[in-house]
Amino acid sequence: MRVADLRQDLEALARLYDIQLSYFDIKGATFVASDGALLALLPQLGAPVRALEDVPAALVARRLELAHRVLEPVLVAWGDEAPQVTLQLPADAVSGPLLATVTLEGGERFELSQDLSTLARDAAHEVEGQRFVRVHFGLGRNLPFGYHRLAVELAGARHEAALFAAPEAAWLPETPRHWGVFAPTYALRSATDLGVGGLAELERLIDFTAELGGHVVGTLPLTSTFLRELASPSPYTPVSRLFWNELYLDLERLPELASCAPARARMESAEFKAEAEALRARSNADHVGAMALVRSVLAPLAEHAFAADSPHRAELEAALASQPRLVEYARFRAVVEQRGDSWHGWPEALKAGPAGVTDADLDEAAFRYHAYVQVRMAQQVEALAARASADGGGLYLDMPLGVHPDGFDAWAYRDQFLSAASAGAPPDDLFAGGQDWGFRPLSPHAVRASGYAYVIACIKQQMACAGALRVDHVMGLHRLFCIPHGMPGSQGVYIQYRAEELYAILTIESHRERCFIIGEDLGTVPDEVRAAMDRHRLLRMYVMQFALQPDRARAVAEPPAQAVASVNTHDTPTFASFWEGKDIDTRVALGHTSPQEAEAERAGRGPLKEAVIGYLQDHHVLGEATRTADVLGGALNLAASSDVRLLLVNLEDLWGETQAQNVPGTVTEHPNWQTRCQYPLEGLLEVPGLFGTLREIHRRRQR
Repeated sequence: MRVADLRQDLEALARLYDIQLSYFDIKGATFVASDGALLALLPQLGAPVRALEDVPAALVARRLELAHRVLEPVLVAWGDEAPQVTLQLPADAVSGPLLATVTLEGGERFELSQDLSTLARDAAHEVEGQRFVRVHFGLGRNLPFGYHRLAVELAGARHEAALFAAPEAAWLPETPRHWGVFAPTYALRSATDLGVGGLAELERLIDFTAELGGHVVGTLPLTSTFLRELASPSPYTPVSRLFWNELYLDLERLPELASCAPARARMESAEFKAEAEALRARSNADHVGAMALVRSVLAPLAEHAFAADSPHRAELEAALASQPRLVEYARFRAVVEQRGDSWHGWPEALKAGPAGVTDADLDEAAFRYHAYVQVRMAQQVEALAARASADGGGLYLDMPLGVHPDGFDAWAYRDQFLSAASAGAPPDDLFAGGQDWGFRPLSPHAVRASGYAYVIACIKQQMACAGALRVDHVMGLHRLFCIPHGMPGSQGVYIQYRAEELYAILTIESHRERCFIIGEDLGTVPDEVRAAMDRHRLLRMYVMQFALQPDRARAVAEPPAQAVASVNTHDTPTFASFWEGKDIDTRVALGHTSPQEAEAERAGRGPLKEAVIGYLQDHHVLGEATRTADVLGGALNLAASSDVRLLLVNLEDLWGETQAQNVPGTVTEHPNWQTRCQYPLEGLLEVPGLFGTLREIHRRRQR
């Protein structure tokens, strides 16, 4: 077969496995996926190919596989629609009885009998010389919102599918003009913190914000991270999206503390107090050091809680008995601690997943520790969420896009991930070689085949405690840039997902938990993504730094009403850094920007600032004083006066912080995820202008 024909078959095969063959790059040019990238990704998606010569046979097999798929693995019924079902059958088999059984999420069942010959059908179509027909029927009744199962029996065979009945639009609160503050939990300071902020400090910030009339407190992901073996403090590479980070536990509220003499003695010791004071005195957070200090108390508490005579043992054992996933997680963490390395290097039996772990493989004390801290962390996060919502607001949580490749999710649910690829971003002006984010993308076919069980569990975990949930990189519901291992980021290609099925999960959970959803849609986003967000009522993100231009009449673009507005994000410079040009200095120091580019950028920043100042003055939100803090106040007042649904104020901006929480494209070159607040929570009212700024925002939001 000619090479040109093989290439044509390769493209056809890639389409059938949901690989996008081309995309428009940052300059509008078309990038076409290479043969090497396609041949590297196809086997990970299930195609039996190793070389170009394998493609023709694989293409025939895939076409026939899809043609013989009687029922799609997932069906969605929106709103008040009665579910409609499509079956694909051989053209000579469209007769005889059909029995459809729906099993509702709560266990109720109902059946529907049909004769195939009476059903509406499409014209026959041919696949590889075989003729097929699609037939259609309705289930005849609306279903309650939730995750149901459909079974279809015909010609002696049974075919099953997940059936999602979903509200078309996500839940939104009735009051449309909320405001709140944002701060990473680890950044929060108090007189009693242990080197990082925790749930105790987050609760104080919730109370402080509520007293000023605010509705929402936003923070970075609270999911579990490696802070001992394989240490990685980034909240965006969690060990698991299904469990919490015990670093944030409020030790004083643990029920075992009062009766556990070793833990109390440790906390009251001079050594403990000295270590805590040293960690508090640091300008940046030492996550690993803080975790060691916290664990020195949690470890004896866990042993005390599981002791034979402990009044808490029955509660913990009941939690383990009812949560098999918790048992698997605790066993995984115990094996990691026992071996001290990544699961990728484990013996085959251990590497295979939860079923391969025996008691001999793990440290029982480590198992009890991780089981204990997760039970207590779940309780404290739920209590904190209830406190936040009691004042008519809630926690604004963030769901990471991916997970640590050496973590629990990647081990326990490995079949749900691509085996040898990383998610990332295509080349742009800042990263000419593209970005490799280091975590594995979900397999679009594996998650569908499982009925999205893992995805649903992740979303449930977050929404059960969130009043608002930010979905990181919302475009990932539609497509994700994938880089085969061993290839540069510039050679990545997009794989596509069934977005409507993922939106259905989000809207179901949104209504169940009364949690509104924000899609992180910054940067270049295809039109269909924002159209889908509008259709399903996900709020957009408006970041003022990205909405500025050097034209006084139009210097600040108005935020859309259905959005969350902020001046910046954790991935951008702080306001003071941007306004004073220190972000340019940082990029030059990191080698991301050349001195010549920096000079041109500084030259352009001046007219931009003049236009913004003029615009804010023209709109009567800024007076004659134009210091950095004055301009920030004017920008926040402008956003507060708009119809945007939620205004989120970065707490650090209110005292002029200049160090970013994260500089994209860096790992160790910049102290990412370490910047702590300059002021303790007890001293927030002493920050010049902070109280007046937030009160004015509240006044404008009430109009």
